[in-house]
Amino acid sequence: MSRTVRVSVEFYCQGERYCLSSRVGLDQLMDQNQQSCFYTLLAQEHNISPGTEAFGVLQTARLEFSEPGDEVREFLVDGELDFDSMFQHWRVEQELDALSTIAKLHLGVEDLAGHKEQLKQTLLHAYEKGQE
Repeated sequence: MSRTVRVSVEFYCQGERYCLSSRVGLDQLMDQNQQSCFYTLLAQEHNISPGTEAFGVLQTARLEFSEPGDEVREFLVDGELDFDSMFQHWRVEQELDALSTIAKLHLGVEDLAGHKEQLKQTLLHAYEKGQE
């Protein structure tokens, strides 16, 4: 499975046309949970320094997303990436992975996904309470 997407942007600054595009691995961005980091990545890859006018204009331009990897495809609609839903989905996946380990160690449950939803929800609730 692939957690990548192409992010592109086009804008003008001081009469100069900028067309930036990069293939981005999203795993590195999930810890930050901020869509604004796409602008920073594009700027870094295309040598646009923070604090410059071009960087300021870049941050106001509309990002276009395309070429999603398998795990991103469901969150991409008409060039828009639903970053919040994607982040929430991946967070739940990480929590369920942790819960699977707990269920295996303490309950002898080999496959959490194969058990009733009630057990999964109970463990997930306990995990979330522990995170508070």
